Amino acid sequence: MLLHWYAVLRDPAGWLSVNPVRGTVNTSASLDRESPYVHDNKYTAVFIATDNGNPPATGTAHWSFT
Repeated sequence: MLLHWYAVLRDPAGWLSVNPVRGTVNTSASLDRESPYVHDNKYTAVFIATDNGNPPATGTAHWSFT
């Protein structure tokens, strides 16, 4: 059975969390559009998914929030 794990790879402000099994993304802190981590009214985070294949496959997703 192929299983997947999800994690936050880059979240500069520490605002996000991800369920490691489902991959659902949640806020773990209040978002602040005036934060120094927001550029051009966008906040970008990177997530990674890994499976238990042989060899394991990985993928990343860059999410921008406006």
